[in-house]
Amino acid sequence: METAPIFTEYFLLRFLINTLSMIILVRVVYYHTYQRKDSFFTFFLLNLIVFLLCYMLENTISFGIGSAFGLLAAFSLLRLRTESMS
Repeated sequence: METAPIFTEYFLLRFLINTLSMIILVRVVYYHTYQRKDSFFTFFLLNLIVFLLCYMLENTISFGIGSAFGLLAAFSLLRLRTESMS
């Protein structure tokens, strides 16, 4: 059984779009609203992990509505278990 390559020619384009949108969201929306720089790295790292996870799942298995609900449940539990920043 042959497997398809995970990183196709559209990976860099999607990664660039994702990175640019994250820069706009964090720098323009978040920073101008809260005036705090301490969460920038956390936002970028979480965005990178979610992007790579979703991209690899999309290309390796059929990513259906069940998988989307599973990811939502996993990240909701992660949010519930972590301490809030003040």
